[in-house]
Amino acid sequence: MRRVRSIAVVACIVVGALLAPMAAAATWLRVDVLASRQFSRHVDNLLGDERVQREISAQVLNQITAAGSRATPADRAVLEQVTSAVLATQPLRTLLRRAIGRVHTQVVDGAPRLELDLRPPVDRVRATLRGFDPRLASLLPADDEITPIVIAQRSDARQLWTAVAIAKHLQYLLPLAAVGVLALGTVLARRRGHELAIAGAGIAIACVLVLVALRVTRGHVRSSIPDETGRQAFDAVWSTFAAPLVRNLRVGALVGLVVVVGVLITRRVAVSAARRRRPRPAPAAAHSPTR
Repeated sequence: MRRVRSIAVVACIVVGALLAPMAAAATWLRVDVLASRQFSRHVDNLLGDERVQREISAQVLNQITAAGSRATPADRAVLEQVTSAVLATQPLRTLLRRAIGRVHTQVVDGAPRLELDLRPPVDRVRATLRGFDPRLASLLPADDEITPIVIAQRSDARQLWTAVAIAKHLQYLLPLAAVGVLALGTVLARRRGHELAIAGAGIAIACVLVLVALRVTRGHVRSSIPDETGRQAFDAVWSTFAAPLVRNLRVGALVGLVVVVGVLITRRVAVSAARRRRPRPAPAAAHSPTR
């Protein structure tokens, strides 16, 4: 029975430590990605970032001057200026916000691919060009010639779809499960302070490992982007959306370290108090010399 109890305590500590970063990630997905209001706030911040504006301008310009376009290099320079000016206007930001909102709907609904439709920005550029250069406006591709940008596909990023599905179904259960399993392990333990310190260390280590994995993933994805403009836009998106996740994991690691330090301090204080309460031996009685 004692052996079974020890195995149960170890299992609870290991499972709880593994669930802690998963609970932090599920909370992040629920609050910052799946929640439409917070997602819209992140998008508003990104649309005001110059790095993201340059990347969107480049993507729209690539759609305008795609293969088959009759635009000359001089025409491309004019189109670049017009595109940048149009993207800086509030009506265009509203259109982009709606387009990105449709991407968010695709994420929440688990669509097989995430696509960004840039036809509304191109239409706005075309309408602006018609006002002062109809010839240049006629060079722009028609709407049916503009294909949506595929941001991600389920076959290439199954982890993203899996994480979203887990967050949707276990967004509240994972944090409760992590706390419950760790509490059960602490209750079953005979030396609760010792087991609690091990659990805190496990949580801290698990959160740090996930932070390292995120850093490696960020570097891998960033290095796969071919141009500097895209890399800068990725940095902006990462810092906006991943910052809350990194903060949650850092808080988890800090809480684990605080638990370890708290247990060590408590044990040290308890040992000192026990020593002070221990009765001191009575001094030996003085013996008078015998004659």
